[in-house]
Amino acid sequence: MQFMAGTANKQFSGSRIAMGISLTLAFSSVAPNAFAQSNANSANGQRPIAIAANQTISAEELRQARANAEANPTDAKAHYTLAELLRKSGRNKEAAHEYLETTQIDPAYNLAYHQLSIIGADPAQLETAVTRLKTLKQEKPNDLMLRVALSEIQEKQGEFYQAARELIDLIFQNSVPDKYKAKVNARIHYLLSKAKYDEINAKGITSEDELDVVPPPLPESVARANEAKNLAASKNKDAHAGRGAGHTPLLP
Repeated sequence: MQFMAGTANKQFSGSRIAMGISLTLAFSSVAPNAFAQSNANSANGQRPIAIAANQTISAEELRQARANAEANPTDAKAHYTLAELLRKSGRNKEAAHEYLETTQIDPAYNLAYHQLSIIGADPAQLETAVTRLKTLKQEKPNDLMLRVALSEIQEKQGEFYQAARELIDLIFQNSVPDKYKAKVNARIHYLLSKAKYDEINAKGITSEDELDVVPPPLPESVARANEAKNLAASKNKDAHAGRGAGHTPLLP
């Protein structure tokens, strides 16, 4: 999922749609964020707080991002930037809070929803995100990225059928570019398969082995009776075989 961290533009250009589809359907890997690693931090004796994706996030960098978010409480980009640094430093619970704060400021910030779906947000946070996305669905029924985001969050909640339905609706509304339809259809198939598996489990089938149960062998007496029956049928077939000239059997 190639993207530039901190993107907050609501205008979905062709390139951004391409980015979002790749991101939300999980067909490629996440690129490093736009924050460059600073060798000066180590030189100044600042203690790194975490290493993620070969990047060192310093305590000072995190402090500055937090201060910026606090100084700009209505700036969605500032909160998203803080959330990204928290995620990369391993503070997922705090990061989830900031991603949700980003969507509170800008409900259409689709990248924040995506990160919520993969970071391990708690059920209450996921439900809040779904509520916001469903409201946006009424206001912007043909918005591709927000509908895909809703599908992702619903999948995280275990609502696989509903997550698939969101993507099916996109197909029928012609909201998916042709070059992405195959990937979206594959995603739909995957979600429906998970929904079916859940249904099977709900009925008490807990493993694939139970789906193809081999019947037990027949009792010996039944097996012998079947063998005798088959032999009698074979003799009867030979007795009724037609004969050609000179009474030569037509059948072997």
